[in-house]
Amino acid sequence: MIYQSLSRKYAKALLELAREDNKENEYIGDLKDFYGFIKDQADLWNYLTGPVGLLEKKRAILEAILEKTKYSLTTKNFLRLLLDNDRVFTLGEIIDTYDKLLDEAQGKARATIVSATTLSDSEVDAITVKLSKVIGKKIVSDVSVDQSIIGGVIAYVGGFVFDGSIKTQLEIIRENLKKGQL
Repeated sequence: MIYQSLSRKYAKALLELAREDNKENEYIGDLKDFYGFIKDQADLWNYLTGPVGLLEKKRAILEAILEKTKYSLTTKNFLRLLLDNDRVFTLGEIIDTYDKLLDEAQGKARATIVSATTLSDSEVDAITVKLSKVIGKKIVSDVSVDQSIIGGVIAYVGGFVFDGSIKTQLEIIRENLKKGQL
């Protein structure tokens, strides 16, 4: 819980800077790129986020990485701040929180759409339009396939679940049969 609060503060501060500079997507893109790189290097991630090691050596490693990037000065300074405050380990959560805050500021909501089979672009668009009308925000969709739902679609938006899966329909029928309510 403490780390969520800290992550939110860092994300909010960076988003405020990004909005002032009109670089909301650039800064988060830089952070995602950096995060992806260091997470792929387990030893590097463990060293930069762990308690072992001198801060000066960690700074030198970070600087060597940053030298080879084209990240904005703001992003580089933000990463330096995280390292100096021993908060690099919260970077993933900062990125997630930043994305949520940016979506909120832009009137967007993220949806996860799960179907039993691969959906066509037009099917995804139709579902997205319907969700947008229900939620009242522009929907950004992530689509995945889960054959265990048998058929239909499940959509997760914020705290809402719209479940039109055959699996759920069958479970409802089974429960009603058990209760003798059919």
